[in-house]
Amino acid sequence: MAAYARVSTDHEEQAASLVAQTDYYRKKIQQHPGWAFVGIYVDSGVSGLSTNRREGFNRMVEDYLAGRIDLVLTKSISRFARNTVDTVTTIRKLKEKGISVYFEKKNIFSTDAKGDVLRSDLIQCNDGVRAVRPLDIWVLARRLSFGSRFFFSEIGDGGVVGCILY
Repeated sequence: MAAYARVSTDHEEQAASLVAQTDYYRKKIQQHPGWAFVGIYVDSGVSGLSTNRREGFNRMVEDYLAGRIDLVLTKSISRFARNTVDTVTTIRKLKEKGISVYFEKKNIFSTDAKGDVLRSDLIQCNDGVRAVRPLDIWVLARRLSFGSRFFFSEIGDGGVVGCILY
């Protein structure tokens, strides 16, 4: 068992969030009967939009594939990755080896049927995480006027992203 934690900035409040995440997962894994604590993989001050500079994430995937870990806990899909291609590619690669990621906030294991159904919706939300531009607001208003439905999904540490469903 291991955990993955990430914050995208080095601000003081983000550092406190990272400490809280690592403490929480260390205790959770160590106190669970039958789970052997392997470690916590961390990326601090690194965006989740790409796995290129995420050393903790890449080490975690290597350890997964080498058979050192068979389950990783993480807070949410947005902590794991915010890029659809990276998320889907990594989860599929791990799933082929029978390895699962548990996204605690939504109670989803990446290898179960619920994970398959919900993952695509959540990943689409991840791609929408960026600064809102005036054009985004106009497009949203236009789509809503044509009957599109809109919902909010919580991400990160209290942030909100909207996803349009057609």
